[in-house]
Amino acid sequence: KGRFLVKVFQGDGYREFVRRIGEHFEATKGVKPTASSATSAEIYVLAVGRL
Repeated sequence: KGRFLVKVFQGDGYREFVRRIGEHFEATKGVKPTASSATSAEIYVLAVGRL
C-alpha cells in the first residue's frame, strides 16, 4: 500500500484538496512542521494506505 506526502499552503481549496486525496487513501492527516512559524499557512498532508 502506498503513501503520499505533499507540502501545501492552507487557503481556498485546501479542504477540498484533502477530501479528494482521502478518496484514494485509507487515512489522511495534516502535519505542521515544528520549524514552521505559527502564522505560516504551510502544512504537509500525509496520506497512507492507498486504496
